This record gives sequence, structure tokens and C-alpha cells, in this order.
Amino acid sequence: MKKRFLPILATIALFTLMFSPVALAEIDGKPQKTSGNLAKISQTVLLDPSFDHEGDLYAITSICTLRGKIEGNVFVIAQSVRIEDMEIKGSLFVVAANIYISRSKVSGQGYLMCDTLEDSSTFSGDLKAAGGSGAILKGQYRGLDVMFGRNRGVTFLGGSGVNIMINEGYGVIFSGSAKWANIGGTKVEITEGANVEGDLEIFVPKNTPPIVPKDLSEKARVRAFSVEEENPWSPLMHQLLSVVVAFLVGLFLLRFWRSWMDKAICKMKTVFHWSFLSGLTSFFIVLVLMIVLTAFLGFSGFVLGLSLFGVLAIFLYLGVLFSCYWLGKFIWSFGNQANTYIVYATGVFVFFMASFLIGMISGIGWIAWLAKAVFSIAGCGAIILMMFDRQPQENC
Repeated sequence: MKKRFLPILATIALFTLMFSPVALAEIDGKPQKTSGNLAKISQTVLLDPSFDHEGDLYAITSICTLRGKIEGNVFVIAQSVRIEDMEIKGSLFVVAANIYISRSKVSGQGYLMCDTLEDSSTFSGDLKAAGGSGAILKGQYRGLDVMFGRNRGVTFLGGSGVNIMINEGYGVIFSGSAKWANIGGTKVEITEGANVEGDLEIFVPKNTPPIVPKDLSEKARVRAFSVEEENPWSPLMHQLLSVVVAFLVGLFLLRFWRSWMDKAICKMKTVFHWSFLSGLTSFFIVLVLMIVLTAFLGFSGFVLGLSLFGVLAIFLYLGVLFSCYWLGKFIWSFGNQANTYIVYATGVFVFFMASFLIGMISGIGWIAWLAKAVFSIAGCGAIILMMFDRQPQENC
């Protein structure tokens, strides 16, 4: 196994180093004029205000600060994104926890997915955003379609105006300008000076009136919607549901791929450290491939890289199931129970419920998350090792 797997890793690493000047080029610091597709993966990504790039930019990072000029599209996956004094000739695609955009101009479309959003920029095209907590919108938009929080009863369709829905968080504060607006949330405030040329519809919960300036109150149409009460047992029910789903998936695997699953379990049991290391290595390999593919194939390479990451995510989910099965076999090894389905049910129940109960303990909840991550990665690695190793397995 090692004779085949390690050379493959070495080949991929060599391939990456060959193209590292393009794929991992530094993009901060001195004034520069560059062209072509540029990709960046690191802990932080910083664009200097004098940066001028002709082509697309792709970034996968934790903290991303963008300035300067991009004569193409911008694709960002990060924890936090800050865009200041920037000109983007193409479209903007961002997936992040928090997004802050100010004093910038986007000539194309904007597609954002985040928890919180604050914008005070100009979009020549439409801005479409979705997220969790809320949005503060101060910019100018040709069209704005935004949906935040859990949408429980009101569905909006896109259009060339403002389309906002927030049911949780601090709601919506709108002080920008748009051709028409549909604004909704737990709290809705339209500030003095906001401009809506066409129709204005406001959706708020019952007994929660919106704040609207006098010049817009006459044409504003207010509609009430109901918000379902949050069930305090929901977290527990979600956890139990995940156990049921995992159990059903496990039964399906045992029924149709029993031998394949046993090989992966056997591999994880006999060489757990290699399973974990190969699973962890697969993350870095996929991320590097995303950068290399993006640098040479542009957007199509970016999509292909995300597809590879999706396959890896499936392996991680299956890795949790394999870990549960392994745990069940370990527990039942102290008795004489040989029923496969009982073994699997025991493993799933113990693994998920134990991690859930530990996660509820304040201060040490991270242990449950760490245990899930380790066993998931190890199970993913076991699948990878088994796929490369076609030799007969010893009886485990």
C-alpha cells in the first residue's frame, strides 16, 4: 500500500511545486500590474490599494482584505471579507461569515452568502445575497435581492429592485436607493434620506410595526406574517434525527456493500494512524488542486475544484458511519452478540449521543467536536486507503 500511495502524494506535491509561482503567488505589497487568472490560498489575503489585475481572482482564506482594481470576476471563500476602495469590472462572488463592503464599485453582478452584511457601495448590476443575522444596506443598486435568517412563511421572487427577508437577528436597516423595494424582517427600519422610486412593500411580524419616514409612508404597503415559536427541544430532535438518518444510511451500506465496508473498517482498525493522516492529507490535496485548476481553467476549474471538495465531504460523512460501526464492533466484542444491525445501531447511538451530551457541557464541548472530526477524518482516510489497496484483508 505504502509503495503505491506515497509516490502518488509525492507526484501531486511535485506538480504543485512546479506551478506554485502561478498558483500561490503573493498578491500584496508593492504596486503591480498583473494579468491572467490568479488564485491564492493562505491564512490571510491582502490586496494593496495599488494592485491592478486584468483577469479573475480566486481566494480561499480566513481573513480577506481586498483593495485596488480587478478587471475580471472575484471569487472568495473566507471567514471574514472586507472590500474597501475597490473597483471590480466583473462580478463578485463571496461566501463568508461576515462581509463588509465600502466605497467600492462593482460593474457586474454581486452574489453574497454570509451571516452579517454591511454595504455602502455602488453596484451597476444586481446584488443578490443570503445569510443569517441581518444586513445594513447603504449603497446604490440597480436591483437588490436579499434574504437573511430563516424564511418561515414568506417567499420572495427575484427582480430588479430590493428584495429582503430577515426573520432573525437585528433585521434590516435600509438607507440606500433602489428602483423598488420589498423589505421584510423581525425589525424593519427605513431611514431618512432613503430613496425608493417605485413600489415599496414591507413585511414584518404581527404587532411589530416598521419604522418608515414620512415621504415613503404613503406609498408603503405593510404586510404581516407569522413567525413560528422555536421549540426548546429542537436541538435534541435534530440530533435524534441525525442518528436516525445515519442509521438508515448505515443499514443501506451494510445491505449492499457489506464486504466493501468491512474492508474499510478493517483498514481503519489495523492502521488507524495512516487512516487519519491520509484523510487529513486529502484535505490539503483537494485545496491545492482547487488552486491549480482555478489558475489554469478559470471559473470551470473553480467549479471542478468545488466538486472534488463535495466528494471529499461525502467521504467524511461515510467516515463517521464507519467509525460508528467500528465502535459498535468494539463494544460487542465483550459479548457474544454477532447481529450486524445491532452492532451498527449500538455504534451510531453511542457515538452520536455521547458526542451530543459532551457537547452540552460548558467549557469542554470542543472535545465532542474534536472526536467527531478525528473519527470522520480517519474514516475518510480508511476509504481512501482501501481504494488504493486491492489486496485481500485479514480477518478483523
